[in-house]
Amino acid sequence: MKNRTLLTTGEFAKLCKTTKETLFHYDRENILKPKHVSENGYRYYEIKQFLDFDNISMLKDTGSSLREIKTYLYDTDIKQLEIVLNNKKDSLNREIRKLACRKLLLNDMLTCLQELSATTYDTLTISEQPGELFELFQVEKGSLGPEFSVIETLLSCTEYYAKQQRLPRGPFGVILCRDENSQYSEQYLFSRGTSSTPEHRRHRKSEGMYASFIHSGTFESHTAAFEKFISDIARSGFSISGNIYVYDMMVYSMQSSDTSYIYKYSVMVNK
Repeated sequence: MKNRTLLTTGEFAKLCKTTKETLFHYDRENILKPKHVSENGYRYYEIKQFLDFDNISMLKDTGSSLREIKTYLYDTDIKQLEIVLNNKKDSLNREIRKLACRKLLLNDMLTCLQELSATTYDTLTISEQPGELFELFQVEKGSLGPEFSVIETLLSCTEYYAKQQRLPRGPFGVILCRDENSQYSEQYLFSRGTSSTPEHRRHRKSEGMYASFIHSGTFESHTAAFEKFISDIARSGFSISGNIYVYDMMVYSMQSSDTSYIYKYSVMVNK
């Protein structure tokens, strides 16, 4: 054809930096049809149709489906389009927040992994530790019995954060409190405290000298590891001062018969 205002499908695809298959699909969907189809079935596009393609690409970038794009192009109602695009913007903002939350979760997991990479497991360490602000959730006796109390409290925490549209941040764990019989039990779940943490849920872990102990294993092996942690503190000539913080290091391994967990036990000590 002599009229070079018309381009073949391949030439037009190259101009638009797309594929011929995409243009064929747009043709079938009546979104962007070629300006001319020859008797032998060859499609030809006008150069100015690049602007139409560019408009379609822009609408796709807003997250619009091809069906929605078709509506915009052939039944343009400015007010309706404004409503639709505002909804798209709100949806995109939600997705941005979701991705930001995922990034924060990845950062929390990486922080745990970096600590674990420098750790000797099942070995007592004594060191100065900074203070930390936590958000607490008291473990109440659940409807399924005491052995399920922590799980039911964890589910309540999840619902709590979801309702507030807040992301729980690590570190995560439980606080073990000692009763009059010197027995420890889970009294609180904790996550990182922030400026959004209500005053009645705030708890500050004091800075000071702490004994720490990291163990990887099943729930059963953690029982033995905890007893070793307590006895190692006594053998080292230190005494426990306060509650025990059990950090979930966010690393799990599915075994053939059970799951392996990594927890860090930490408690303030005095010489």
